[in-house]
Amino acid sequence: MSDEALAAFVWELAADPPGPAAGSATAVVVAMAAALVELAARRSGDTEVAARAATLRARALPLAEADARAYAAVLASRGDARREALARASDVLREISETAEEVRELASPLVSRAKGALRGEAIAALELAHAARSVADRLAQINVNQASGDPQEPAAWALRRRVELSGGEVAWDLFGAGPPLVLVHGTPTWSFFWRNVIPSLARDFTVYALDLPGYGDSPPPRGGELSIATHARALAELLAAWELDAPAVAGHDIGGAIVLRTHLLHEVPFRRIALLDAVVLAPWITPTTRHIQAHLEVYRTMPEHIFDRVTAAHLRTAVRRELDDEVFAAYHDRWRGERGQAAYLEKVAGFDEDDTRELEPLLGTVTAPVLVVWGGEDAWLDPALALRLHDLLPEATVHLVDGAGHFVAEDAPEEVAAALHDFFRSS
Repeated sequence: MSDEALAAFVWELAADPPGPAAGSATAVVVAMAAALVELAARRSGDTEVAARAATLRARALPLAEADARAYAAVLASRGDARREALARASDVLREISETAEEVRELASPLVSRAKGALRGEAIAALELAHAARSVADRLAQINVNQASGDPQEPAAWALRRRVELSGGEVAWDLFGAGPPLVLVHGTPTWSFFWRNVIPSLARDFTVYALDLPGYGDSPPPRGGELSIATHARALAELLAAWELDAPAVAGHDIGGAIVLRTHLLHEVPFRRIALLDAVVLAPWITPTTRHIQAHLEVYRTMPEHIFDRVTAAHLRTAVRRELDDEVFAAYHDRWRGERGQAAYLEKVAGFDEDDTRELEPLLGTVTAPVLVVWGGEDAWLDPALALRLHDLLPEATVHLVDGAGHFVAEDAPEEVAAALHDFFRSS
């Protein structure tokens, strides 16, 4: 079995619901990756790396047994005991993930140093360790969701990784195994927007999700406004930190403008680009937001309970169907209270249509294939904009989603996931 086939097999074990022994199988894959590193390093004369790889191999194999015991404890428990068992199982999975990451770090330099067949072994180890880490993280997230009492509980959504950029910390995470695919949310959302799309994409891609600075679990940038231009600089820096070479990318709302600025002004190459109800062509600031911009001091001193009603009413116009209470809260609660109100107004103050006007003359130079996905009943950005983008982007196709609003992935998650999956899998 090739390393790609084995990685795909392991990822299938982590489907939702996961297959039995998925964690144990993942630990064995980590041990296999470590053994490949050990072999390549020993034959290359790097005894230090070989010794470290042997240590990781010896650590990974007992984790397979530990995961099996943890899984059995989960099956045998109920209530609070089950939640405790799930927490212990997650601890094992995190150790598997950490071990996989250490193997990956050992394998990465060998890919460039090793020669011939040894280089192939290093590449295989790198791919297997990467897949194992993603799967272990996914299984741990499933445990967290189950411990919350509801596998679809929105409160359980969180990105677990952090990276320090020049402007501050950014929350991010990855899911799945395969070619890289980056998802950039818009406003006033966060990475939660992609939660129903990621499982489908993660079966064939390594999906990178982030919270833009000032959104979700990422703090505002140090000394910088929350503008599309600022976010594009952060994205370019983040992609460099991830060491991604021409990944596929999708951007929703201002995420679309951020993706295009990153591509056109920061000259970051993308293999394929998907734009979902994207902010690209001015004017794009909605009447509600424009009113807030014109009267920022009034909104800053507005009583919190009144401000809550304003933002809640605006948010409800983003969808055509009514959001569940928990889903609505996952979006709205981020902007509640004194701090939430200040954060909401800070991001609104940073909206500047000049950030996209700079892009418009360059749209005709985009050579990457582009998929424009739009809610057919988007009340924030007219669906006619999708057709205008089609005319301006040389390699664009349009997918209109009937009955969907601006938050198209909320109104029609299955259709959006299928459209993105098909587009990104195309050669």
